[in-house]
Amino acid sequence: MKPNPVELVPHDPEWSRKYAKEVPILKGVFLENLVSLHHIGSTSIPGILAKPIIDILGAVKSLDEVDKVVGYLEELGFRAHGEMNIPGRRYFTRIDNSVHLHIFKEGDPQLARHLTFCEFLIAHPEKAKAYEELKKQCASKFADNSLKYAESKTQFVRQMDEEAALWKESTCE
Repeated sequence: MKPNPVELVPHDPEWSRKYAKEVPILKGVFLENLVSLHHIGSTSIPGILAKPIIDILGAVKSLDEVDKVVGYLEELGFRAHGEMNIPGRRYFTRIDNSVHLHIFKEGDPQLARHLTFCEFLIAHPEKAKAYEELKKQCASKFADNSLKYAESKTQFVRQMDEEAALWKESTCE
């Protein structure tokens, strides 16, 4: 996957509607293999700057069944990227880069990690603003390379993942 330019824009309420439009399409692709779909990533966090890309997290019963529908996803304008550095993931991007689809087998710890990260930032606006500040710094440094931009946020995201996991654990007791 080649790097794209990084463009951060103010939060747009239309993003949740764009996600909602994708849901029936993806349900039609994955059928009974689909367990759940979720809007994740910065476009799902109100009030912060984001790249205008809808990230969708999906849980499925079988990754083998996902592999069987790659051709159909391609017909719908998605490109398959395999695991793309995350074992157990099936990663797809829309040709126009407007949607990124992350599919995992139900029970994969990555599902909980992604969901908890978003829930944590939504519940802690000050952490979301800190994330936004980091995103701005990284975007100015790597404006022409989305891969380096993403990589430059890794340490912060790992730290937030740890805090989010502890927060989730404490709220579930």
